[in-house]
Amino acid sequence: MPLGLQSHVFEPFFTTKGAGDGKGLGLAIAYSLVRGWNANLLLRSEPGPGARFEMLIPVHEGGGR
Repeated sequence: MPLGLQSHVFEPFFTTKGAGDGKGLGLAIAYSLVRGWNANLLLRSEPGPGARFEMLIPVHEGGGR
C-alpha cells in the first residue's frame, strides 16, 4: 500500500473503491473501538506481501474489578 494511502486508512469515509462499492467506515470504526480500550491499531504494509494490521492491547495486572 503506497505511503500516501497509509496515512488515510483510519479516516472515516476514506476508500479506494469506486462510487457505490463501499462506505470506508470499517477501519475507522475498528480504530475508534481499539483506541477506546486504550489499545492501538497499527498498519504495516510492504509491496508484494500486502498490508497487515496489528492490535496492541495493554495488560491489566489488577485483581478483579
